[in-house]
Formats: sequence, structure tokens, C-alpha cells
Amino acid sequence: MNKIILLLTIFILTISCGNSEKSKDGSSGSIFKSEIESPCEILSETEIKEVLGIPPEAETTMEEKDRLYSMCKYKWESVPYNSEVRVGDIRKSVDNPAEMYVTIVKDVTAEQFKKAVATYDDGVNQQGIGEMASWSGKKRQVSFFKDGTLVHVYLRTSADEAENKKNVLAMAKSMSEKF
Repeated sequence: MNKIILLLTIFILTISCGNSEKSKDGSSGSIFKSEIESPCEILSETEIKEVLGIPPEAETTMEEKDRLYSMCKYKWESVPYNSEVRVGDIRKSVDNPAEMYVTIVKDVTAEQFKKAVATYDDGVNQQGIGEMASWSGKKRQVSFFKDGTLVHVYLRTSADEAENKKNVLAMAKSMSEKF
């Protein structure tokens, strides 16, 4: 299993490194929206770790699922955060791995995006992320729309919800710049 993850990571990094070359017109060759097929391709593992402040040597487990919508799950077992779980009157401290989920939906209109985020009863519009973005504290995720693509980003890297919000907004901003 670890060999497969390592090979997949090397493959993705190889692809992303190849996209950094200059194009014929001299512009930077980042991944263009037409090339992004998977949410795992939006940012490299290194870029994700930099945004989240995860040590470069931390092992990343990445799992891609392609059901109704493409989803990519990232997990860092070696970067746990501690939270308290309550079962009745008993409280227990639990270590949880840092994790992030990215879902991508293509060929979406602005109206479809608005309908999708209208389900957030606590949605707060965010500026500077894509063409439109909305944060939901209850869902612990930000959803943004850019160039006909809807992206949901959920993450939990801390027991501190303010820290999680700061990180997920920074992550969504970095991702939106790739479209």
C-alpha cells in the first residue's frame, strides 16, 4: 500500500514539475483549467504542506475517489491534533490525524454554484477566492467557483476552529489561483 502511495506521489510530482516549463509564448506553464482532471492535481504535495505549515518530511497519504464527483483525501498521521470527545458524562482526549478533502465539480454555472452554497445556513461570502466563495463553519469547508468549476475544500489540522478556518481559506485561495 505504501509503495502504491509513493509511486502515485512521484507520478503526480513528475507531472506537476513538467508543467512548470515555459510555454511557446513565454508565459509560465502552470496547470490550466482544461488540464485539471482530478482534485489531487490542483496543488502539489509540497505546495499543500507549505500552505498548511506541515513539515516537508511528514508522510502524506493521498486517496482519490471518483464517484459522483471527483474527490481527493489527504491525511497526515504524523501531524496529529488533540481533541476532546464526550460520551455521556465521560470526556476523553483523542489524537486525530490532520486531514483535508477536496471535491471538484466541472461545467458548473454561477447560478448552480449559488444554489449549492444556498444550503449553507451559516454561509459567509469570501472575497479574493475565485469568482465567488462561501465559508460554512458548520461544514468546516469553503466552496469556491472559478471558470466553470466548483471546488469544495474541507480540512482539519487543529482543534482550534479559528486556525482551521484560516488554513482552509488560505488553501482555497492557493487552489483558486490554479484555475
